[in-house]
Amino acid sequence: MPNVYVGSGAVIGDNTLVMAGAYVGDNVKIGANCVIHPNVVIYNDTVIGNGCRINANAVIGSDGFWLRAHENGRTRENLPQRQRRFRGFRRDRRVHDDRPRRV
Repeated sequence: MPNVYVGSGAVIGDNTLVMAGAYVGDNVKIGANCVIHPNVVIYNDTVIGNGCRINANAVIGSDGFWLRAHENGRTRENLPQRQRRFRGFRRDRRVHDDRPRRV
């Protein structure tokens, strides 16, 4: 694919599609049967399981969204993401089932 960067030590599983403009950092592991849409950024040392779909322009493995006050009370620091491993949905799971629903 054009303009795809794959860092050193990165492992991409079988039948995984990485689309244009994606960035896969160093030592990233992506499982089998995944789809990485355009312009996705996956930072270093992130592990993505089998069957994941990451939509366009997503950033995985970066700093978290929250800040916490530092001990001195004057500065703030980023909270890291709690999870650096991501698992996909099972492909054999049925979207609709035949169980009766309450009305």
